Amino acid sequence: MNRLKRLRIRRGLSQVKLAALADVNPATVNQVEGGVRQASPATLRKLADALDVSVSALLDGDLEEESHEREGRAAYRERKLREIREKYRPYAEALHYYCDDYGGLVRDGTAEPPNAAQFVRTLLTVGRGMGRVYRDELEDIADALGLARYAGERIVAGEPREEVEAGIDAQLFEHSEMHAAIQRYFELGESLADTVGDVEGAKAVRDTSRRLFGAAA
Repeated sequence: MNRLKRLRIRRGLSQVKLAALADVNPATVNQVEGGVRQASPATLRKLADALDVSVSALLDGDLEEESHEREGRAAYRERKLREIREKYRPYAEALHYYCDDYGGLVRDGTAEPPNAAQFVRTLLTVGRGMGRVYRDELEDIADALGLARYAGERIVAGEPREEVEAGIDAQLFEHSEMHAAIQRYFELGESLADTVGDVEGAKAVRDTSRRLFGAAA
């Protein structure tokens, strides 16, 4: 199947790397490209997904058709990202408004223990729910961008896992409405507690932040 070979070469993939991305045997790629055997529907789907084209484009499309299809996929991703931004923006705005109410106390040095205690109590209850919303948002973004496939390609290409993960984080946070808001929310909680000397409150905020968000918080 010369079409498969042309697409593979255009992607800069060896038969072995394409096989790894598609989760098939390298001999299968070699045999299908050489016309020795026909790929099963399941194998065609795996190869098409690995090459980011449709099965029909893999079978009988030309390069111009593939270009149009990729443009269509880009438009689809942008539409999904726009929907995700609209879905999660109200949560992010609510966090920013809430932080605005308390942020002035830290800036002006007028925070009192009851202020910090109230904020920390709310954070430790509402914060868990916001954490789930945040994780949901990142998962939606990852799906829209196809980051699982991106990670597989980079790892197969020999890129260190730490660099791959850093690249994924950068893409997630670039499109996240919640990321900056959730960071501000937890940082303000810790600052309020520190300002009034509430050591236990500050520790509770830090522990919750690490537990919910890890390095992302």
